Amino acid sequence: MIDPRIESKGFAVVLKGVETLPEKALQAASVGLARGLLVTVGIVQHDFLSGPRPKNLDVRTTRLRNSISSKVTNDGKRVVGQIGTNVPYARFHELGFRGTVNVSAHTRVLENQDEDGLDHDRRKILKDASGSVIGFAESRKRVAGRAKSGVSIFQHVRAHTRKLNYAGRPFLKPGLEKGFPLILQEIKAELATVTV
Repeated sequence: MIDPRIESKGFAVVLKGVETLPEKALQAASVGLARGLLVTVGIVQHDFLSGPRPKNLDVRTTRLRNSISSKVTNDGKRVVGQIGTNVPYARFHELGFRGTVNVSAHTRVLENQDEDGLDHDRRKILKDASGSVIGFAESRKRVAGRAKSGVSIFQHVRAHTRKLNYAGRPFLKPGLEKGFPLILQEIKAELATVTV
């Protein structure tokens, strides 16, 4: 009997009990698992990495969303499918973080003024589904860099430490859990095509 299960370490789907299957059936299980994981990658990208904020991560650069990938290994005793990313900051969002972080010295733009000395904020505002402002698409510093006229007021910030308590916004685990029935469906469909 095949025993499919999700192992949270490394976000993998493991098919145990396949060592008794013939080679063709083992290969079919691998193909079905691979196809199911591709669907799950789409679920992760669409449902958990495309907003809406603040519950889910939203798209800033598409780097994280485009990095989600899957792979299947078959050693003849078990079939393992993994889903993951190689983006360094993905772990921070998936698992959250509680502790102290070092903040490097940097320059912050406090205000962008036009020729008349009035605050002229040209940042694009980001809103959630209800219309509430949740942030900006770019920093004041970036806007100041492309301004053709006016004055920017800067503040120099020294290096310091900061306490952080971030619960995270998981995307891999909930995506894998949501896609699990589809993965099983693909494995069963592929095994049904094998003639022993």
